[in-house]
Amino acid sequence: MTSPPTLLILPLAHVFARIIQFACLESGALIGYSRSRTHLPDDLRAVRPRFLLGVPRLFEKITEAVGQQATSGIARQVVAMAETTALRLAHEAARGLATRATARLAELLVYRRVRASLGGEVRYAISGGGPLGDDVVHLLAAAGLTVVQGYGLTETSAPATIDRPESPRVGTVGRPIPGVEVRIDDHGEVLLRGPNIFAGYHGDEEATAAVLGQDGWLRTGDLGELDRDGYLSITGRSKDLIVTAGGKNVAPAPLEQALRAHPLIAEPIVIGDGRPFVAALITLDEAGAARFAQRRGGGERRALHRDEGIRAEVSRAVEDANRQVSQAESIRRFRILERPFRVEEQELTPTHKPRRDRILERFSEVVDDIYAGPRERHGCAAGRARTAAARDHRRAVTTGWPWPSGA
Repeated sequence: MTSPPTLLILPLAHVFARIIQFACLESGALIGYSRSRTHLPDDLRAVRPRFLLGVPRLFEKITEAVGQQATSGIARQVVAMAETTALRLAHEAARGLATRATARLAELLVYRRVRASLGGEVRYAISGGGPLGDDVVHLLAAAGLTVVQGYGLTETSAPATIDRPESPRVGTVGRPIPGVEVRIDDHGEVLLRGPNIFAGYHGDEEATAAVLGQDGWLRTGDLGELDRDGYLSITGRSKDLIVTAGGKNVAPAPLEQALRAHPLIAEPIVIGDGRPFVAALITLDEAGAARFAQRRGGGERRALHRDEGIRAEVSRAVEDANRQVSQAESIRRFRILERPFRVEEQELTPTHKPRRDRILERFSEVVDDIYAGPRERHGCAAGRARTAAARDHRRAVTTGWPWPSGA
């Protein structure tokens, strides 16, 4: 008898996707391959998977779709109630009568629709390739989908650590898999050792020696922390660490994660190395931005990056992200780029991770413009963000991946 079906959404350029594929073949599990993001709702209905493997943006889109359906004041209140209840379910040691009552209501009005949008049978998922916000994990858990996070590199033959689905520790990427050791060096870099570590880069002894020591420890280039129980949390990339002209060390990952969670934002790149302040380059989620502009009655698709309403919403997202960091680490200005980053331009890896150096090179004129002076043609400083937000009192319209019809 075959195992419940798995739907593979990660591209096969991703080593973890290949490992899952081999595991399904070894165990005799049914496996489906999602054709594209456009076809994903149809693929979910066809496969009705029990298990999903995807990138963080997929799970963010699922939760954004909840808000997309809330077009009236009452509906928005219902969604807010469901989100609040999800957090209470995650954090209350003893769930009270009131929480259980609202959970039943949220199940009837919201959570069951989330499951239906995923094919109706999904119960477990692994998110890989980047950080996933805790709020997303809690909302999906309330809807019956346990999302765990793992960590690894191509150089570690995919997984090195993974959370436990029966007792996930949200905010971490779990504990080492059997045989793997993890430690944090004096600079905060994550080091790995085990039988899954690669032997070296083909024909490049210098590059191999730079990351793989004689003692077998692999320098991952990632910054992290280990808690007392051995659970690993990834806090950023060592090579991405920004040192401003004032000597402030800024990890861009927390800011980028907060911005990426907004339904209008596809990919943010926080910059500021050697510069007087922190700034950001932001690309739009084209489908979400187009729907937002259409509902406002404006914004041509080719000029969405100049739409005043979209700029005001992105300004709010920047302000929200800035609340998580100190003033010295906050984003002072940003620019909305006219197009998304592209794999074919080598701005993204085949697994859709941004290539920071290439992006800064490609958009160097935009970066120079940000730091040229007080002008703010396409972005805004925090003061202008507040002015734009005050000028536009429209409630944010949460957009995202559309649910299948009838879900």
